[in-house]
Amino acid sequence: KPSVIRRPPEVGIEVRFVIWSAFVTRPFKEEHTDVKISAMLDCKEYGGCHPPTQETDIHYTCTDGKAVFAWRLVFPNIQMPVFACAVQFSLLHSEALMGDSVIGTLNLDLKKYVEKVSRDLIAREVGPTDLEFQPLEPPGPEEEQESVGSVNVTLWVMTQMEANTKTQGVGRSEPNDDPQLVTPTEGRDWGTYLAGFGFSLPSLGLWKKFIPLFLAGFAFLISMVAFKAIGIL
Repeated sequence: KPSVIRRPPEVGIEVRFVIWSAFVTRPFKEEHTDVKISAMLDCKEYGGCHPPTQETDIHYTCTDGKAVFAWRLVFPNIQMPVFACAVQFSLLHSEALMGDSVIGTLNLDLKKYVEKVSRDLIAREVGPTDLEFQPLEPPGPEEEQESVGSVNVTLWVMTQMEANTKTQGVGRSEPNDDPQLVTPTEGRDWGTYLAGFGFSLPSLGLWKKFIPLFLAGFAFLISMVAFKAIGIL
């Protein structure tokens, strides 16, 4: 009896990025930029549970051009073979009222990476490396092409079967141990956020040491009022 020739099962691929940091060549607004990175996966064979467009959090009031993120992007269940597979990164200035303004973009072709992992069944790690953003407007005939910034990223490509044994969350959500990502302190506090609107928190000096005591005293007074209201005191 002749054997039945069956097509081998299609291999699923998972792509992960960690966006470590970014650099903005010139401030977007006055003397600062509220920096955010967006990544849009362009792949018709993508069938993952996460959206094809993912964004980092915001590094507020970046005055020296150096923004930090430590943010993970996860694109699971890319079914091979693929016709095309690429990701477009966008460097953004983000405001709560005005929305996002695109400073520059870059395209990264992923097809060769996913095809190699699909063929060899061996995970690949690339980076960390700096990728250059290009301006939206092309340079004039006598002007040189200049970078408007860069992003520092690491790329992981693996089979979906391997990825399922060591799942990782988007951003800094759990599971978060491969690698473990910690929320940066730079550009995340209220003082930095308000500075973008021209406000600043007062310097409390030595009074900062007494803030825990004030909070404890306030909590004690609230508890006493509550106990008296229910008849315990």
